[in-house]
Amino acid sequence: KTILRGVRAKWKPEAIGAELLDLGAMAALPSEHLIHAEDIAELLRILEKSAYAGMARQARSVFETQPDWFRVEAALDREYFAGLAKRVSFLHEADGRHLRRLIGALVDQMNLLWVLRYRHTYGLASAHAYFLLAPAGHHLGRRQLLALVQQESVEEVITALPPPLNQRLATCVTIEDVETAMRQETEEVARFLLYRTNFNLARPCAYLLLRERQLWQLHALLKGSQLQLAPELMRHAARLTAAAPDTRVGG
Repeated sequence: KTILRGVRAKWKPEAIGAELLDLGAMAALPSEHLIHAEDIAELLRILEKSAYAGMARQARSVFETQPDWFRVEAALDREYFAGLAKRVSFLHEADGRHLRRLIGALVDQMNLLWVLRYRHTYGLASAHAYFLLAPAGHHLGRRQLLALVQQESVEEVITALPPPLNQRLATCVTIEDVETAMRQETEEVARFLLYRTNFNLARPCAYLLLRERQLWQLHALLKGSQLQLAPELMRHAARLTAAAPDTRVGG
């Protein structure tokens, strides 16, 4: 997505490359070819010849129908999470049960935010918004998502949520409130798997999720400090609350 945005903004290849993480031999993305693409259409054609061919085909189909970079990114997001859930479904029960719970919580978080943003911020039609959602969440399956995209306001979406999400989000008013509550829900699942289960594949994944979110909070605090923001505004931006549970994940 960094390359996509760089190509769209007509950045020089060197500038795009400077924004990427060097994964060395673990890299599966043909970054050098992608950053030299002339436009989004060429970038997607290159991506179709890579390990991300499935994502690229869906995104190119969307782009050819309606050349809008927002819809291209949305299609990539959907295919990424749908592919993640599909891969987890093939795992044996010992690892699969816990990892499906973690990935399901993450997909629920993303899907609910997409429902709210696509329908009530960007004004997409119900059918279009539903098409851009990823399947295989934990609490929010296809039937629940279909009901949510038909609601006419943020309040109606929250009311229509199945338990236990409707209780957890009962006091939420804004999309930002929902985002904070759903992040906490996912983090609680990750902490449970990390601290309360025997070793399984979900535990290192839970660790990485929690660590990534800690780094995100650190970056938010550093930026706030550089901008000389008030402490309360920095805490709000980093989604830190006085009642937040301990998120230490080792050191």
